[in-house]
Amino acid sequence: MKPGAIEQEALETYRRFVALRDQIDAGTQSWSALADFFTEDAIYIDPAWGRIEGRDAIRDFFERSMAGLTGYGWSTPENWVMAEGHRVIGQWDQILGRRDDGTPHLVAGLSILYYVGGGRFC
Repeated sequence: MKPGAIEQEALETYRRFVALRDQIDAGTQSWSALADFFTEDAIYIDPAWGRIEGRDAIRDFFERSMAGLTGYGWSTPENWVMAEGHRVIGQWDQILGRRDDGTPHLVAGLSILYYVGGGRFC
């Protein structure tokens, strides 16, 4: 099944989001830049930090929650992404460095985002 126009736009925006996240993992961008992908009144729910309301609060959350992780083997490779209507779901792994034997410390993650258009999620 071929995705419709809104799915295509949502997927393209999510791919730009992931590309920025990859730059952040590489240390060339700051975590707060991800907040630009959200509407001013967005709500972000993190399993550890809880509910964060508003783009400015999301920006602050990204900076505080990720402080000290970049540059220490942290990465977030994307495994798959799909869109249905305005909803985008991406499955990724958090690589939290490597063990002595070289295998990664890995935690699977899932993002569910609602795309509202104009390059923004809410």
